[in-house]
Amino acid sequence: MPYLNIETNGSLAPSKSGSILKNLSTQIASLLDKPEDYVMVRIGFSPSMSFAGTTEACAFCILINLGLDDLQIPDLSQTLTNAVSHGLSIRPERIYLRFESPQRSHFAHNGNPFA
Repeated sequence: MPYLNIETNGSLAPSKSGSILKNLSTQIASLLDKPEDYVMVRIGFSPSMSFAGTTEACAFCILINLGLDDLQIPDLSQTLTNAVSHGLSIRPERIYLRFESPQRSHFAHNGNPFA
């Protein structure tokens, strides 16, 4: 059930959003060895964001995944930073990532908890 939520004050041409979402979904599924059928990716635009005292393009990303292994985080960090940076034209040093691994019983799909 990987879920990547990206909040950014950057801009994205509507014609590019589908390919960026697909690219991120494919990469997450591959890195986490999960079926892409379970991957969800969201890009939300919030013009009221600042980072390091400026409103230059930035992003805050949260990846939630059941059973996330700490050993996966370095590869995920590099891959997601590169993909977000390239896809949204945001400098890597202006991207924060947060990783969460909730209890299985705290997530459900299709009306059924994962636990």
